[in-house]
Amino acid sequence: MADHAAAMERLYDLINAGDIDGFGDLLADDFVEHEDMPGLERSKEGVKQLFHMYRAAFPDLRMDVQDVLVSGDKAVARVRATGTHQGEFLGMAATRQEGRRPVDRHHPVRRRRPRS
Repeated sequence: MADHAAAMERLYDLINAGDIDGFGDLLADDFVEHEDMPGLERSKEGVKQLFHMYRAAFPDLRMDVQDVLVSGDKAVARVRATGTHQGEFLGMAATRQEGRRPVDRHHPVRRRRPRS
C-alpha cells in the first residue's frame, strides 16, 4: 500500500514541476475523470489539457499533498492547491490574486506492467 501513496505523491510532484505530459504518462490509458470539465473530455487527454490550462493561468501552481489514504485499489489524496491567477482560465481574466483551496481526489490505483 505504501507504493500507492508514493505513486499519488509522484503525480502531484510532476504537476508541481510543470511536467504535465509526465503526469499523463502515469495515468492509465482508460483513465476516466469523474468531475465535470467544461469543454474537455473526461479522459486522460482531457485531464492533461486541463492541467496545461491550469499551469498557463496559474504558473506558480502548487498542489501539496497533505494526506494519502489507501484502501485496496483506491487512494484518496487530500491536497492543498495554491497559485496566483496570472492568465485567462475558463473564460475568466487574470485577477493577479493568490488563491488557496483544499482538494480531495479519489483515484483508482492499478499496477502497470513494465513497458518493453
